[in-house]
Amino acid sequence: MSDLIIYDVVADLKTRITCDWTACPVPTVDFIWDEKSTGFVGSKQEIVLIQPLQEKIVSFQLHGDTWKHELPVKIDVRTYKTLAIHNTVVKEVGRILKNILRRAGATPVPFIDAHLRGYEALDEDYRNFFRGVYTIVYRDVTAFTFT
Repeated sequence: MSDLIIYDVVADLKTRITCDWTACPVPTVDFIWDEKSTGFVGSKQEIVLIQPLQEKIVSFQLHGDTWKHELPVKIDVRTYKTLAIHNTVVKEVGRILKNILRRAGATPVPFIDAHLRGYEALDEDYRNFFRGVYTIVYRDVTAFTFT
């Protein structure tokens, strides 16, 4: 089977969100597994969590030497102060994700494409806590050499 893309994708997302940020406030950007092990930074800081889901790997050609990878990723945006701040953070994350869609195939990240699948607001059950989740799907096709 070919190489996984899961860790390349999440590292790329974290770098892009951190480096391309132009709005204020600048949130903490982290992987979901880091926050689960260390706990949340504080109840007053904006945070963007990146959570890869199950990577699907399918044989793409007859002889099994090319593989198609599809990896959905959730980008969980959490803010604690006001809806205005949450709106600013969500729009900035959306802008960065939309820019990723057009850059696919460029070095050093050779993904075929990325699709922004949607945004879901999840803040109706909370008071003074705003949360929303973007879903983006990366796809890649890789050749595999039998050894």
